[in-house]
Amino acid sequence: MSELVVDTGDLGHPSLVSQRTRILRSAAIALLVGLSYYIGAKIGFALTFKSEPVSTLWPPNSILFAALLMSRPRTWGFLLLAAFPAHLLVQLNADIPLTMTLCWYVSNCSEALIGASVLCYLTQCEVRFDNTRHVSLFIVAALLGPFLSSFLDAGFVMVNHFGNSTYWAVFRVRFFSNVLASLTLVPLIVTWSRAELSSFRGLSWKRYLETWLLITALLIVGLLSFSFRAAGQDDTRPAFCISRCRCCCGRQYVLVRKGPRWLCSLSVSLRSGERFTAWDRLPLKLPR
Repeated sequence: MSELVVDTGDLGHPSLVSQRTRILRSAAIALLVGLSYYIGAKIGFALTFKSEPVSTLWPPNSILFAALLMSRPRTWGFLLLAAFPAHLLVQLNADIPLTMTLCWYVSNCSEALIGASVLCYLTQCEVRFDNTRHVSLFIVAALLGPFLSSFLDAGFVMVNHFGNSTYWAVFRVRFFSNVLASLTLVPLIVTWSRAELSSFRGLSWKRYLETWLLITALLIVGLLSFSFRAAGQDDTRPAFCISRCRCCCGRQYVLVRKGPRWLCSLSVSLRSGERFTAWDRLPLKLPR
């Protein structure tokens, strides 16, 4: 009977506290990965053509890619499993057959694993987006992952007879959309995850003013450019000049003054605006 009595003094032992902390931290990470995957999948379905089985921009794979880059390789299996409930929930709610849902989970995970494995091998698992060599290697990994996994994904679509598109049509749309998502979202997630709050506390009011003026100016320029495009004036000189000024001058200024973290944020905001500006003009599925 005495062997079943728990000593209350051991509850505060450092090993028990550290184990409890690791469990809570793992649960929080799993919840964050699953929630991010779910939101990204809902956005991806909203940007899917009605006649195509794949999205024009699919964020979940890039979210998994970034999550693997920010963790140790031995925890990758845990992170991939954490995304499975979210994947199952969003796919079944979109009336996707169960076999197609499972196949897409395999292809999504394969893309993230290929990109993260290649990049970790080449950079020794220390990816830096302020290093030219690392950025070049990231571009290679961001191209290689979608390229190889798109063969598998298009094959799954053909085997399950999902949609009316041909094999190479599915391959082409998926490859370019996933490359765009990887190049845009992964640097944003990784760079901001490494940001420290202390770096913002020491900024002067002039830097805050500069940041808000920059955001306001880019927002105004972006709205002007998007309004020209929405009106069907893509070939006019004003739209061209505004678009080039926004892409060249704005990004160069942000890169020099703010660094890669803010440059990634600018790229995501511009790409998001372009996608959702075309919402009314393209036959996209409505979000559920």
